[in-house]
Amino acid sequence: MKMKWLGVVVALCLTLSLIISGCAAPAPTTTPTTPAKPTTPAKTTTPTTPAPVEKPTYKWRLTQAMSDQNSIIYKAGAKFCELAEEYTDGRMVIDYYPGDMIGDYPFCQEQVALGTLDFNISTLATSMDPRLNAPTAPYVVFDWEAGHAASGPDGWATETYGKIAEDLNWKLLGLGVSDFTGVASKYEFTPTPEAVKARGLKARVMPMESDRLVAEALGFIPFTLPWSEFVTALATGVVDCGFGQQVFSLGYYLEELGETPYYYAYKYSLEPQWIIMNLDSWNSLSTEDQQIIQRVANDVVDYQWTEIPIERMTYLDEWYPEHGATNVELTSDQMALNVTAVREHVWPYFDGLVGKMLMDEVRANAQNPGE
Repeated sequence: MKMKWLGVVVALCLTLSLIISGCAAPAPTTTPTTPAKPTTPAKTTTPTTPAPVEKPTYKWRLTQAMSDQNSIIYKAGAKFCELAEEYTDGRMVIDYYPGDMIGDYPFCQEQVALGTLDFNISTLATSMDPRLNAPTAPYVVFDWEAGHAASGPDGWATETYGKIAEDLNWKLLGLGVSDFTGVASKYEFTPTPEAVKARGLKARVMPMESDRLVAEALGFIPFTLPWSEFVTALATGVVDCGFGQQVFSLGYYLEELGETPYYYAYKYSLEPQWIIMNLDSWNSLSTEDQQIIQRVANDVVDYQWTEIPIERMTYLDEWYPEHGATNVELTSDQMALNVTAVREHVWPYFDGLVGKMLMDEVRANAQNPGE
């Protein structure tokens, strides 16, 4: 009997054990992991070079009053056009119109102001503004070094006259040169005011009050005559001398000067060649292109100031001896006497003509004898 109950108890224990184990939390199952895909490296972008910005191109016109292809002034105009194209690899093209192909120099300068022309190189037409007479004031500079220093991009003359140019809608790029002026004569004389006055020498002067006053200050008796009458007046003895002449001028009237022509290098006036551009066109340029145009002008100014004295000396060394002409260079004492006489007699007239304020600037920068 006991054995029977023992079997029952064991059976119950086993049943209870199974029930308890069936109610226990199931063992955690592990979800198999998918292997990570290999990471594709990010693509690197090569920086692209931006397309170059195209620089502007220009088509301009330049006029210049001299038609003689052998003259330095003619060559200076051609050089300006060539250098502008060279320095810009062809971006700046300037067509060249020398002589009066478009018009005389006063007309061309007016057209530059209006913007119908772009550049002009020539002496000035003073009719546009009385202040343009200031560069014609006598005995401001009287040697090549002082003239060149005043006329470059940093020179006092370029700065002073550049302000006037802007009022006329011009950009003054620089001041070239043709030559100093002097006196041509049949006669030999001592070039001082007292000596000339004692000789009673008659001189043809241009129809300009300033020219008449200069001749008077230097001791001459001035005769105002147009150029067309000068040669005849010289041949017939109406006048003895020609005022405002350059070293190269004698060839135009050599026969009328007789067998022993003289050229007196008074150097009382220097004829500048203004290099101007329309101011609106200048202001429209980038800084880079303004610098290029200014570089071109600087090179042309230097070319003129270097070559004109060489050409002048060659003419004196070769042409003058061949034609029996004599060049008379003034001594420092003679120059000092003439400078003093002319400044005292003529500069007050320029005070009224161009304004005392402007003439005071000229006075402050003028060369003194002996410098």
